[in-house]
Parts: sequence; C-alpha cells; structure tokens
Amino acid sequence: MKVLVLPSWYPPYKGEFIQQQAEALAEQGHDVIVQSVERISPRELLRWLSAWCWLFSGRYTLSQEGPLTVARAPLPGIPKFYALYAELFALKSKQVFKRYRKVMQYQPDVIHAHSLIWSDMQRAKSQKCFRLIMWSQSIEGDLLIIST
Repeated sequence: MKVLVLPSWYPPYKGEFIQQQAEALAEQGHDVIVQSVERISPRELLRWLSAWCWLFSGRYTLSQEGPLTVARAPLPGIPKFYALYAELFALKSKQVFKRYRKVMQYQPDVIHAHSLIWSDMQRAKSQKCFRLIMWSQSIEGDLLIIST
C-alpha cells in the first residue's frame, strides 16, 4: 500500500516519533513517502530569504533516509501570524505534493496526517483532490476519515 505521511514536525526539527512510525510502516512492506514542510526561522536570515523566494513554487528536495523517501520543502516562519503561517503551510504542502505526484507518478492509497495543527489543515486541503482514506493522529487520539 502507498502511504503518504504528512507530519507537522519531522527530524531534525523534533518529531522523532513520527519517523519511527513511518519506518515501522515501511518495514511492514508499505511504500512510505514522508512530505515534510520545514519552518525556517527568521534567525537563519539567508535560508529564510531563500525560502521566501521559493514560497510559491513546488520546490523540494528528495532523499532516501533508510526505508523512507522524504520530500522536504522550506517554508519561511512568520512569528505571531499563526493563521497566515497555517495557510502558507497548507499551500506549500499541496504544491509540493502535486509536483511530486506529477513527476514521480505517485498516487497514495492512504494519507496519514500527524497532529491536528498544521498537517491536518494540509490534509483537509488535499482531500479535495483525491479519493482516499485519510487518517489523522493527534495527542488526543486517532481520527479516520473516508473521503469520497
């Protein structure tokens, strides 16, 4: 089964438990792609400015990390503008996935969104594009959504 993991955080920026769960799925024989949108702090000025320059593109880096394929995309952090950041996070994630799907001919069977903060918003926006089973996970528990 093809599984797309959408984490709100992913190593090296916390989220080791998400990486462990994705690796466990891969070890069970599933094709697992992790799509990580990484917040770049304004303290890292050159990377932050570069992330702004590439904000509206689907630019990402692709790497093989053990059994996982990881697509990472930079997103400039915007302190104290959480609603705007959430919209940009979802937009960037959708752009990256559309580009990855087109280039790699990849259509997931399941989207696994971790945390109901950023990644669930991302999942909700992606749900409009696909007919999938989507599973969201938060600290409070799991939520299974069947998309039609």
